[in-house]
Amino acid sequence: MPENAALTEVAKKRLQVIAELTELGSGFKVAARDLEIRGAGNLLGPEQHGQIATVGFDLYCRLIESTIRELKGEVAAESVEPSMKLEAEGYLPEAYVEDPNVRLHLYKRLNAFSGPEEVPAFREELIDRFGELPPQAERLLTAVALRVLARSLAIREVDARSETIRLIFNDSPPLASAKVAALFSAEAGRLRYVPPGTLEYRVNGGDRIALVQSLLAQLLECR
Repeated sequence: MPENAALTEVAKKRLQVIAELTELGSGFKVAARDLEIRGAGNLLGPEQHGQIATVGFDLYCRLIESTIRELKGEVAAESVEPSMKLEAEGYLPEAYVEDPNVRLHLYKRLNAFSGPEEVPAFREELIDRFGELPPQAERLLTAVALRVLARSLAIREVDARSETIRLIFNDSPPLASAKVAALFSAEAGRLRYVPPGTLEYRVNGGDRIALVQSLLAQLLECR
């Protein structure tokens, strides 16, 4: 390169990175720094698909949307990712989905669900690809459906491991006071409020998971 040739700011930064990262195995670091320097490029084209492949298209779009709102100075509602504490753990067994990369991809898709109506179609897909669902996978899909409902109600924890079901809400649940009062009246003796932000529902036998589903459905009617 001629001595007097002008270097762009991006080119200078790239050369500096290459000079700094010369040890064995630094290729990934160079690539990562390069991405920081030049930006992500075309989000929907083939030039920059690595980040989308990593986190999943739906979640990636949500992250981009959140960033755009932040740059515009808009106040985004606080995101709540509920903790599900159920009687037994749900997961995709290795014997059912053998490829770890496929399992990871399926988990990412489940994590991106925004409505319980997405679960039945996903269940049918699993059966079509891998056969009848084992109990662990059935419990996973049930937990995902409950988590999606809980998220829409700003519930940060669902605990159904004992005779008392506990729902712990975030600071500002989207519920109408009059409708909640009516629910308390209808469930008198079973449902109570424990400050700060916890609903307790006494279980008198029956399927706890079904009771959680019923309680969440009633709370959805209180929005």
